[in-house]
Amino acid sequence: MLALVALALTVSDVCAEDWLNKKEVRELLSGNTAKGHYMRPGQSTAMMKQVDVKYRFYDDGTAEKATDRFDSSKGLYIEKGKWSVNKKGKLCTIWGLEKKKKCRRIMRNPDGSYELIGKKQNIVYEKIIPGT
Repeated sequence: MLALVALALTVSDVCAEDWLNKKEVRELLSGNTAKGHYMRPGQSTAMMKQVDVKYRFYDDGTAEKATDRFDSSKGLYIEKGKWSVNKKGKLCTIWGLEKKKKCRRIMRNPDGSYELIGKKQNIVYEKIIPGT
């Protein structure tokens, strides 16, 4: 019986999701740079094309997103945008010519990375670098 209780506690600890709240999201990103990659839900890691990305989140609510170009030209594609954190603690961004902002919850992973969960695409921040 004791073994079952210990197993149940271990499983619940592993399954517990560590979502960031509004204050934690602001503290994590404001004035910092996040390096990571895009992930598409439902695709295996081995099959997906990973797109490396770097986000700069400025204190004034503006942001920059830098990705490798998809075409044959060289250099980074840099897109300007805006960011905010809503009442529910979701990171909201709007980039370039987008008309609608996208809001995502941020989950802290056991390995120290952060995962932004979206409807069509997930983003992983592998590293947060102080400063922009």
